[in-house]
Amino acid sequence: IKWPKGILNSNRVIGDIYFKCPKNYAKAFDFYQLNVELSKKNGDIVNQAKGLETIAKQYGVINQHQKSLEKYAEEILLNPGIGIKTTIYGNMGVSYNAIGDYSHALTYYDSALQLLDSKAKFKNIDPQDTIERAVIYLNKGDLYMALSKPDNAFDEYQKVLSSAASAKEKQFQIWGLTGIGKAYKMKKNYEKAIENYQSAKKVCDEIIDFEDEVKIDGELAN
Repeated sequence: IKWPKGILNSNRVIGDIYFKCPKNYAKAFDFYQLNVELSKKNGDIVNQAKGLETIAKQYGVINQHQKSLEKYAEEILLNPGIGIKTTIYGNMGVSYNAIGDYSHALTYYDSALQLLDSKAKFKNIDPQDTIERAVIYLNKGDLYMALSKPDNAFDEYQKVLSSAASAKEKQFQIWGLTGIGKAYKMKKNYEKAIENYQSAKKVCDEIIDFEDEVKIDGELAN
């Protein structure tokens, strides 16, 4: 029976409209919650988890990170499978990072990486997993920069570059090189910082990424 899927999609779209246009967040969350309840009624754990994840992410958008964490915790209790759980742990790391709880953020980032390692043991590496890994390394690098630990950040940004090369993702190459430039800048090794910024700019030119190029120019100017 496909009609429940249509209802779920409609509720999500209507919720998004309320969320983005009139910014009627209460109404938006009502529609998102309908998906959670409908999926629960139908014994559909995957879509119940997706519904909770939508709510959690939207709370993050409006900086209600504690509520995000509560919804992610509900989602974990559903035991939705290793793939979804990996994403949840990564997102929880982002939420903890946003409220300045760096210890818990690192714990959840590392938990997500451990799950990705477990998945890699039992099947061929999924390109999407490589990208997810790169995102976590990037987040860890930024976290260490916030803690003024450029050496730790450098190690994480290097891992971003390795993942970018494996997945052939130029965007992550830009972010990895920019992160390394920032780490060198914090260490006052300005020559190396400029070298990595310039390398990142070359990749920006390759993929016509004006947004990141402007950010890098800002780093070079300061």
